[in-house]
Amino acid sequence: MKNRIKTIIATMLLYPIMAASAQPEWGANKFIDAFSDKCVVSVTENGWIYVLHQFKPNLASELNGWRLYESTDGGWSFSLAAERSNNINDLDLKDVDMVATGDQESNIKVFIGELWNTGSNGSWNGRIAVIRYMPGEYQLVYEKFHGTDQAYSLSVASDSRAPGSDANPFAVAVAWTGYNSALQADELHLAYSLSGGDVYTYRNMYQFPGINRVSLALGGNSQLDIGYYSIAFETNFDAGSGLGNAGLFLGRISSFANAWVEPVLVNTKFSFLNGKVSRPSVCIMQDATDYVPGSNFVPLLIAMEDHSNASNSDLAVMRFNATYQFTGFNPEVPDMSMIEITYPFGTNSSGHEKNPCLVYDRDYNHFLMTYSTENTEELIYTGIQAGNLLADDWWVMGNYRSNTGDLPDDPLPHVDIDLSQGKAVFGWKDNYLNALSPARSYIDAEWWVLGAPEGKTPGSIAIYPNPALDRITIQLQHPSEFIYSIHDSQGRVVMSGEGNQAQTLLAIPALTARGMYFVRINSNGSELVKKILLQ
Repeated sequence: MKNRIKTIIATMLLYPIMAASAQPEWGANKFIDAFSDKCVVSVTENGWIYVLHQFKPNLASELNGWRLYESTDGGWSFSLAAERSNNINDLDLKDVDMVATGDQESNIKVFIGELWNTGSNGSWNGRIAVIRYMPGEYQLVYEKFHGTDQAYSLSVASDSRAPGSDANPFAVAVAWTGYNSALQADELHLAYSLSGGDVYTYRNMYQFPGINRVSLALGGNSQLDIGYYSIAFETNFDAGSGLGNAGLFLGRISSFANAWVEPVLVNTKFSFLNGKVSRPSVCIMQDATDYVPGSNFVPLLIAMEDHSNASNSDLAVMRFNATYQFTGFNPEVPDMSMIEITYPFGTNSSGHEKNPCLVYDRDYNHFLMTYSTENTEELIYTGIQAGNLLADDWWVMGNYRSNTGDLPDDPLPHVDIDLSQGKAVFGWKDNYLNALSPARSYIDAEWWVLGAPEGKTPGSIAIYPNPALDRITIQLQHPSEFIYSIHDSQGRVVMSGEGNQAQTLLAIPALTARGMYFVRINSNGSELVKKILLQ
């Protein structure tokens, strides 16, 4: 193992990869690492969870880079799988992203995209690289230098989470943005592989002022031999206000090489949104056979921050109309419809919703979205069944409040699906103790996917409130017999019992010490363990 890593370090010169072993501490949620700038989660089909932690320097260090953590036990423990770091004065890591594929250890591949800047203002040099990680093996599979570019943002996607079962070879792509000082224009770039991530082809997709953050999705229906790619990105972006429009490119994966002349500015269908959105996130349904209104219909969602109200921000979620069918040409503005999402969900209250992230769960055929609320310091988890997509029938999955009571303005929450457990896995960055202390990366891998078909999960269990004072409620989607036990941090049983109702209220004994506890529930042969905080 060490010899293998040394060989790769030698071949990659200034960009070393290192492997190590570490066990992050157990906290209110799973603490991953400190000095967080971004936290990305991705889960393979056999339930291995990968967390990509981007870190920025502090007063004691001038290193910046990323660390990849791996869990093979459903999120109970993590080990450090790979690390890349450089002195920030030499290389400034602007952005990272990843996607994990595979359904067993022998075919797991994690594709990590990284975007670096070298130089200084007026003499930038951008660099994009894709690293392929496999258990026990690391490899640089794509690299491109931009001699006059300043790098901005990056996104990585794949159309297959289980190579060999859906498509073999499968597609992997990375999209990134930057400023070309020679042309004095912002640019959108794309590199794609139709060979399972081995060989990549480069395209300069688009040049226009004000291109900034980007989101990439691959998906479609393999049984109908339809595969789509979609790139959503900020354009007409104003650095002063931080707002602009959301551009969209949509095409067939088999036609990656086809060039589009102009993107569709999806938000401009609604005049009040023109120039007033930011942070688009795009997601395409993948391998869904039970919701295809037309053979060329594209079940796609784009979520973005809506800043049309100067005193508050909501989320605007765009989708295609029921009549839209892809015919080989980029969609147009009239093809889009929109729903506004506010906090509390479905009301006009001010929560200042930000940072949307979308994912598609092909097992239960629905979309999940996580986002943050700045005013209430929460992360919100929502979802919609794909069959209700045209009805805009969203439901609330749950919420999380910072243990510090001080989420950063941009916690950048991320979500993926553990298909092996029927759970959603969330990652985010949180302030530690107070806003002046370093941000940390956290994950939570214990949320059952609500809204799933009956019998798919153990009653779709939820436990609330969390944190709790003197009682908690165990909520099942359907009445079902279950056994519960509550354990302290040493594993000792504090209380136990059984129930058979959809909703069971438990009173916590008065002398129970405050702190972290674990609620273990067994129902229909399945088990859920959820952390709760007594305060």
